[in-house]
Amino acid sequence: MREESESFIQQSSLMWLNNNYGLIKHEPNRWMMFSIPNELAMGIRSALLELKLPERLINQAIALALKKAKNTGFTPGVSDAIVMAPSGVTLYIEFKTKIGRQSDEQIEFQRRCELLGHKYYLCRSLLEFQSIIKSNNIVTL
Repeated sequence: MREESESFIQQSSLMWLNNNYGLIKHEPNRWMMFSIPNELAMGIRSALLELKLPERLINQAIALALKKAKNTGFTPGVSDAIVMAPSGVTLYIEFKTKIGRQSDEQIEFQRRCELLGHKYYLCRSLLEFQSIIKSNNIVTL
């Protein structure tokens, strides 16, 4: 069996949550999940490489974009997604494959979340995501 990618796990989790608890009909207990585009620079790099742009130009563009992003709060290691739920519950979720490992920056972000009393989860499957949601009493299943 082929391993599910981080992106697939995150997309499946978002779709499940939206379909079951994020629609207008779920008001006033409608929750919200959004992603943090930490890997945006790598996506842009790939797109520019496909356009056959010179590597030097690509590196300059990425460095400039990252500098501007950092000046407005971009922080390496931030979780992949944040779930805002009823009653002020906020979850920070990092998606990984079955064998994926957190970077040093991600471990530090997790440490800071937990030190400040926030809930941080490392999630490796849709089933695990569903369990996280249930364990936080965000929804009644």
